[in-house]
Amino acid sequence: MFFLAQGILLENLIFSVLWFTIRERKGGMIKYVRVFYHSGEEKLRISSPYPQHPWLAAIAVFLQEAVLINSNDVNGKILYEDDSHQFIWLGADEVEEQGVVQTNQYLIISGGRGTLVDPGGIHLFSRVVGLVSKYIDLDNIDNIFFSHQDPDVSSGIALWLGVTRATVYISQLWLRFIPHFGIVDQARIKGIEGLRGSLTLSGGASLKLIPAHFLHSTGCYSFYDPLSKVLFTSDIGAAVFPARGQYLFVDDFKEHLAIMEPFHKRYMTSNKVIKKWISRLAGLDIKMIAPQHGALFDGENVQKFFDWFSRLECGVDIIDSIYGE
Repeated sequence: MFFLAQGILLENLIFSVLWFTIRERKGGMIKYVRVFYHSGEEKLRISSPYPQHPWLAAIAVFLQEAVLINSNDVNGKILYEDDSHQFIWLGADEVEEQGVVQTNQYLIISGGRGTLVDPGGIHLFSRVVGLVSKYIDLDNIDNIFFSHQDPDVSSGIALWLGVTRATVYISQLWLRFIPHFGIVDQARIKGIEGLRGSLTLSGGASLKLIPAHFLHSTGCYSFYDPLSKVLFTSDIGAAVFPARGQYLFVDDFKEHLAIMEPFHKRYMTSNKVIKKWISRLAGLDIKMIAPQHGALFDGENVQKFFDWFSRLECGVDIIDSIYGE
Protein backbone atom coordinates (compact mmCIF):
# COMPACT_ATOMS: atom_id res chain seq x y z
CA MET A 1 0.00 0.00 0.00
CA PHE A 2 1.34 3.44 -0.92
CA PHE A 3 0.66 6.63 0.97
CA LEU A 4 1.71 10.25 0.58
CA ALA A 5 1.81 12.67 3.46
CA GLN A 6 3.30 16.08 4.00
CA GLY A 7 4.93 17.79 6.95
CA ILE A 8 7.02 20.73 8.06
CA LEU A 9 10.29 20.52 9.97
CA LEU A 10 11.50 23.40 12.12
CA GLU A 11 15.26 23.29 11.60
CA ASN A 12 17.58 26.04 12.81
CA LEU A 13 14.48 28.21 13.28
CA ILE A 14 13.70 28.02 9.56
CA PHE A 15 10.64 26.22 8.19
CA SER A 16 11.86 23.62 5.70
CA VAL A 17 9.29 21.83 3.59
CA LEU A 18 9.32 18.05 3.58
CA TRP A 19 7.56 15.41 1.55
CA PHE A 20 7.27 12.03 3.29
CA THR A 21 6.84 8.89 1.21
CA ILE A 22 5.60 6.08 3.43
CA ARG A 23 5.48 2.44 2.39
CA GLU A 24 3.74 -0.24 4.41
CA ARG A 25 4.26 -4.00 4.43
CA LYS A 26 2.19 -6.84 5.84
CA GLY A 27 1.57 -6.63 9.54
CA GLY A 28 1.27 -2.87 9.51
CA MET A 29 5.00 -2.24 9.86
CA ILE A 30 6.66 0.66 8.13
CA LYS A 31 9.29 -0.66 5.75
CA TYR A 32 10.99 2.65 5.05
CA VAL A 33 10.39 6.36 4.89
CA ARG A 34 12.01 8.69 2.41
CA VAL A 35 12.05 12.39 3.29
CA PHE A 36 12.41 15.05 0.62
CA TYR A 37 12.81 18.80 0.63
CA HIS A 38 10.58 20.61 -1.87
CA SER A 39 13.49 20.60 -4.32
CA GLY A 40 13.15 16.82 -4.50
CA GLU A 41 16.52 16.13 -2.89
CA GLU A 42 16.48 13.14 -0.56
CA LYS A 43 17.57 14.11 2.95
CA LEU A 44 16.81 11.14 5.17
CA ARG A 45 16.11 7.43 5.02
CA ILE A 46 14.62 5.60 7.98
CA SER A 47 13.91 1.89 8.41
CA SER A 48 11.81 1.22 11.47
CA PRO A 49 8.70 -0.43 12.90
CA TYR A 50 5.74 1.55 14.24
CA PRO A 51 6.56 1.15 17.97
CA GLN A 52 9.84 3.03 17.65
CA HIS A 53 8.34 5.84 15.58
CA PRO A 54 4.73 6.42 16.67
CA TRP A 55 4.61 9.76 14.85
CA LEU A 56 5.13 7.91 11.55
CA ALA A 57 2.47 5.40 12.48
CA ALA A 58 0.07 8.23 13.21
CA ILE A 59 0.59 9.67 9.73
CA ALA A 60 -0.30 6.36 8.11
CA VAL A 61 -3.28 5.72 10.39
CA PHE A 62 -4.96 9.05 9.65
CA LEU A 63 -4.55 8.92 5.88
CA GLN A 64 -7.67 8.01 3.92
CA GLU A 65 -7.70 6.03 0.67
CA ALA A 66 -10.06 8.38 -1.17
CA VAL A 67 -8.81 9.44 -4.60
CA LEU A 68 -10.30 12.86 -5.23
CA ILE A 69 -9.57 13.61 -8.86
CA ASN A 70 -8.05 12.26 -12.06
CA SER A 71 -4.55 11.03 -11.25
CA ASN A 72 -3.17 12.98 -14.22
CA ASP A 73 -4.36 16.23 -12.63
CA VAL A 74 -3.53 15.64 -8.96
CA ASN A 75 -0.20 17.44 -9.31
CA GLY A 76 -1.63 20.46 -11.11
CA LYS A 77 -2.99 21.42 -14.51
CA ILE A 78 -2.07 24.28 -16.83
CA LEU A 79 -5.36 25.98 -17.66
CA TYR A 80 -3.85 28.43 -20.16
CA GLU A 81 -0.43 28.75 -21.74
CA ASP A 82 1.27 30.92 -24.36
CA ASP A 83 4.91 31.86 -24.95
CA SER A 84 5.16 34.02 -21.81
CA HIS A 85 2.02 33.47 -19.72
CA GLN A 86 0.54 30.55 -17.81
CA PHE A 87 -2.48 30.17 -15.54
CA ILE A 88 -2.11 27.01 -13.43
CA TRP A 89 -4.42 25.13 -11.07
CA LEU A 90 -2.22 23.68 -8.32
CA GLY A 91 -3.68 20.24 -7.95
CA ALA A 92 -5.47 18.41 -5.18
CA ASP A 93 -4.72 16.22 -2.21
CA GLU A 94 -4.32 12.56 -3.17
CA VAL A 95 -6.17 11.63 -0.02
CA GLU A 96 -9.33 13.17 1.33
CA GLU A 97 -9.27 14.80 4.76
CA GLN A 98 -12.59 14.40 6.48
CA GLY A 99 -13.93 17.59 8.08
CA VAL A 100 -11.56 19.89 6.13
CA VAL A 101 -12.97 22.22 3.48
CA GLN A 102 -11.59 21.58 -0.02
CA THR A 103 -9.76 24.51 -1.59
CA ASN A 104 -8.21 25.46 -4.93
CA GLN A 105 -4.88 27.24 -5.28
CA TYR A 106 -3.61 28.91 -8.44
CA LEU A 107 -0.33 30.15 -9.87
CA ILE A 108 0.12 32.69 -12.65
CA ILE A 109 3.51 32.82 -14.36
CA SER A 110 4.06 35.82 -16.59
CA GLY A 111 7.39 36.88 -18.03
CA GLY A 112 9.11 34.25 -15.91
CA ARG A 113 7.77 35.68 -12.63
CA GLY A 114 5.06 34.23 -10.42
CA THR A 115 1.88 35.35 -8.68
CA LEU A 116 0.30 32.97 -6.16
CA VAL A 117 -3.47 33.13 -5.71
CA ASP A 118 -5.09 32.12 -2.39
CA PRO A 119 -2.30 29.64 -1.53
CA GLY A 120 -4.20 28.26 1.44
CA GLY A 121 -3.79 27.43 5.09
CA ILE A 122 -0.93 26.04 7.12
CA HIS A 123 -1.81 22.36 6.70
CA LEU A 124 -1.67 22.70 2.89
CA PHE A 125 1.63 24.55 2.80
CA SER A 126 3.96 21.64 2.14
CA ARG A 127 1.84 20.26 -0.70
CA VAL A 128 1.34 23.62 -2.37
CA VAL A 129 4.95 24.73 -2.09
CA GLY A 130 6.04 21.43 -3.60
CA LEU A 131 3.69 21.87 -6.55
CA VAL A 132 4.65 25.50 -7.05
CA SER A 133 8.30 24.41 -7.22
CA LYS A 134 7.43 22.18 -10.20
CA TYR A 135 6.64 25.25 -12.25
CA ILE A 136 8.80 28.08 -10.88
CA ASP A 137 11.61 28.78 -8.43
CA LEU A 138 10.26 30.20 -5.18
CA ASP A 139 12.67 33.14 -5.51
CA ASN A 140 10.79 34.16 -8.67
CA ILE A 141 7.44 34.65 -6.95
CA ASP A 142 6.74 38.40 -6.82
CA ASN A 143 3.15 38.54 -5.58
CA ILE A 144 0.80 36.61 -3.32
CA PHE A 145 -2.85 37.53 -3.76
CA PHE A 146 -5.27 36.85 -0.90
CA SER A 147 -8.88 37.38 -1.97
CA HIS A 148 -9.99 37.70 1.66
CA GLN A 149 -9.04 36.87 5.23
CA ASP A 150 -10.45 33.39 5.85
CA PRO A 151 -7.94 30.91 7.33
CA ASP A 152 -8.36 28.51 4.41
CA VAL A 153 -7.04 31.35 2.23
CA SER A 154 -4.41 33.12 4.29
CA SER A 155 -3.40 31.33 7.50
CA GLY A 156 -0.20 30.10 5.81
CA ILE A 157 0.98 33.68 5.24
CA ALA A 158 3.90 33.52 7.70
CA LEU A 159 5.30 30.45 5.95
CA TRP A 160 4.97 31.99 2.49
CA LEU A 161 6.68 35.18 3.62
CA GLY A 162 9.47 32.97 4.95
CA VAL A 163 10.16 31.05 1.72
CA THR A 164 9.58 33.83 -0.84
CA ARG A 165 10.43 37.50 -1.29
CA ALA A 166 6.89 38.20 -2.47
CA THR A 167 4.66 41.13 -1.63
CA VAL A 168 1.30 40.05 -0.18
CA TYR A 169 -1.89 41.80 -1.27
CA ILE A 170 -5.14 41.63 0.70
CA SER A 171 -7.99 44.06 1.34
CA GLN A 172 -6.89 46.83 3.67
CA LEU A 173 -9.80 45.89 5.95
CA TRP A 174 -7.79 42.87 7.05
CA LEU A 175 -4.35 44.41 7.56
CA ARG A 176 -4.92 44.75 11.32
CA PHE A 177 -6.06 41.12 11.59
CA ILE A 178 -3.24 39.45 9.66
CA PRO A 179 -0.75 39.72 12.59
CA HIS A 180 -2.87 37.13 14.41
CA PHE A 181 -1.53 34.56 11.94
CA GLY A 182 1.93 35.09 13.42
CA ILE A 183 3.16 38.05 11.36
CA VAL A 184 5.65 40.36 13.07
CA ASP A 185 6.89 42.48 10.15
CA GLN A 186 4.09 43.80 7.93
CA ALA A 187 6.37 45.69 5.54
CA ARG A 188 5.58 43.28 2.67
CA ILE A 189 1.81 43.24 3.19
CA LYS A 190 -0.17 45.79 1.18
CA GLY A 191 -3.82 46.75 0.80
CA ILE A 192 -5.35 45.80 -2.55
CA GLU A 193 -7.13 49.14 -2.63
CA GLY A 194 -3.78 50.85 -3.14
CA LEU A 195 -3.36 49.12 -6.50
CA ARG A 196 -6.20 51.20 -7.97
CA GLY A 197 -7.90 48.35 -9.73
CA SER A 198 -4.95 46.64 -11.42
CA LEU A 199 -2.05 44.40 -10.41
CA THR A 200 0.80 44.70 -12.90
CA LEU A 201 2.72 41.51 -13.61
CA SER A 202 6.18 41.04 -15.08
CA GLY A 203 6.40 41.60 -18.82
CA GLY A 204 3.62 44.19 -18.85
CA ALA A 205 0.62 41.90 -18.27
CA SER A 206 -1.87 42.88 -15.57
CA LEU A 207 -4.82 41.53 -13.62
CA LYS A 208 -8.06 43.53 -13.41
CA LEU A 209 -9.08 43.62 -9.73
CA ILE A 210 -12.83 43.42 -9.14
CA PRO A 211 -14.45 44.18 -5.75
CA ALA A 212 -16.53 41.28 -4.47
CA HIS A 213 -17.36 42.74 -1.06
CA PHE A 214 -19.95 40.83 0.97
CA LEU A 215 -19.61 37.83 -1.37
CA HIS A 216 -19.06 36.60 1.21
CA SER A 217 -16.33 38.51 3.04
CA THR A 218 -16.80 42.20 3.79
CA GLY A 219 -13.44 42.87 2.16
CA CYS A 220 -13.11 40.54 -0.81
CA TYR A 221 -11.68 40.73 -4.34
CA SER A 222 -11.92 38.67 -7.48
CA PHE A 223 -9.82 39.34 -10.58
CA TYR A 224 -9.81 38.89 -14.34
CA ASP A 225 -6.75 37.83 -16.32
CA PRO A 226 -7.13 39.29 -19.86
CA LEU A 227 -4.53 36.98 -21.41
CA SER A 228 -5.98 33.66 -20.21
CA LYS A 229 -9.52 35.09 -20.02
CA VAL A 230 -9.88 33.39 -16.63
CA LEU A 231 -12.03 35.04 -13.95
CA PHE A 232 -10.88 34.12 -10.45
CA THR A 233 -13.93 34.49 -8.21
CA SER A 234 -12.81 33.59 -4.67
CA ASP A 235 -15.85 32.05 -2.88
CA ILE A 236 -18.25 32.97 -5.68
CA GLY A 237 -18.98 29.76 -7.55
CA ALA A 238 -17.81 27.60 -4.66
CA ALA A 239 -19.20 24.11 -4.15
CA VAL A 240 -18.96 21.61 -1.31
CA PHE A 241 -18.03 18.20 -2.69
CA PRO A 242 -19.36 15.03 -1.10
CA ALA A 243 -16.84 12.49 0.15
CA ARG A 244 -14.76 11.08 -2.72
CA GLY A 245 -16.71 13.23 -5.15
CA GLN A 246 -14.33 15.93 -6.36
CA TYR A 247 -13.99 16.82 -10.05
CA LEU A 248 -12.04 19.59 -11.77
CA PHE A 249 -14.56 20.97 -14.28
CA VAL A 250 -18.34 21.23 -14.11
CA ASP A 251 -19.92 18.91 -16.67
CA ASP A 252 -23.62 18.85 -15.83
CA PHE A 253 -24.52 22.33 -14.48
CA LYS A 254 -27.93 21.29 -13.18
CA GLU A 255 -26.42 18.39 -11.27
CA HIS A 256 -23.65 20.63 -9.92
CA LEU A 257 -26.24 23.00 -8.44
CA ALA A 258 -27.02 20.44 -5.74
CA ILE A 259 -23.59 20.99 -4.15
CA MET A 260 -23.24 24.68 -5.05
CA GLU A 261 -26.55 26.38 -4.32
CA PRO A 262 -26.81 25.67 -0.56
CA PHE A 263 -23.40 27.28 0.03
CA HIS A 264 -24.35 30.43 -1.85
CA LYS A 265 -27.74 30.80 -0.21
CA ARG A 266 -26.15 30.72 3.24
CA TYR A 267 -22.86 32.56 2.69
CA MET A 268 -23.66 35.27 0.14
CA THR A 269 -25.19 38.49 1.47
CA SER A 270 -27.99 39.37 -0.97
CA ASN A 271 -29.06 39.43 -4.59
CA LYS A 272 -28.45 43.19 -4.65
CA VAL A 273 -24.79 42.60 -3.90
CA ILE A 274 -24.63 39.84 -6.51
CA LYS A 275 -25.98 42.17 -9.19
CA LYS A 276 -23.46 44.86 -8.18
CA TRP A 277 -20.58 42.40 -8.66
CA ILE A 278 -21.92 41.13 -11.98
CA SER A 279 -22.22 44.71 -13.25
CA ARG A 280 -18.45 45.09 -12.75
CA LEU A 281 -17.88 42.26 -15.25
CA ALA A 282 -19.51 44.05 -18.19
CA GLY A 283 -17.42 43.88 -21.35
CA LEU A 284 -15.06 41.15 -20.12
CA ASP A 285 -14.49 38.17 -22.41
CA ILE A 286 -14.65 35.40 -19.79
CA LYS A 287 -13.77 31.90 -20.97
CA MET A 288 -13.35 30.24 -17.57
CA ILE A 289 -14.42 30.79 -13.97
CA ALA A 290 -11.96 29.61 -11.30
CA PRO A 291 -13.38 29.63 -7.75
CA GLN A 292 -11.51 29.03 -4.50
CA HIS A 293 -13.63 25.95 -3.69
CA GLY A 294 -15.29 23.38 -5.90
CA ALA A 295 -15.10 22.83 -9.65
CA LEU A 296 -14.17 25.25 -12.44
CA PHE A 297 -16.57 26.44 -15.14
CA ASP A 298 -15.79 26.62 -18.84
CA GLY A 299 -17.65 26.59 -22.15
CA GLU A 300 -21.40 27.13 -21.91
CA ASN A 301 -21.31 26.64 -18.13
CA VAL A 302 -19.76 30.09 -17.73
CA GLN A 303 -22.93 31.82 -18.92
CA LYS A 304 -25.12 29.28 -17.14
CA PHE A 305 -23.42 30.24 -13.90
CA PHE A 306 -23.97 33.98 -14.40
CA ASP A 307 -27.62 33.43 -15.35
CA TRP A 308 -28.21 31.37 -12.23
CA PHE A 309 -26.24 33.61 -9.88
CA SER A 310 -27.91 36.82 -11.07
CA ARG A 311 -31.31 35.43 -10.02
CA LEU A 312 -30.26 33.83 -6.73
CA GLU A 313 -31.96 34.92 -3.53
CA CYS A 314 -29.61 34.51 -0.58
CA GLY A 315 -28.53 35.90 2.79
CA VAL A 316 -30.77 38.75 3.90
CA ASP A 317 -33.19 37.94 1.05
CA ILE A 318 -34.10 34.73 2.87
CA ILE A 319 -33.20 35.78 6.40
CA ASP A 320 -36.41 34.41 7.92
CA SER A 321 -35.74 30.91 6.69
CA ILE A 322 -32.10 31.15 7.82
CA TYR A 323 -33.32 31.96 11.33
CA GLY A 324 -35.83 29.12 11.12
CA GLU A 325 -38.89 31.33 11.13
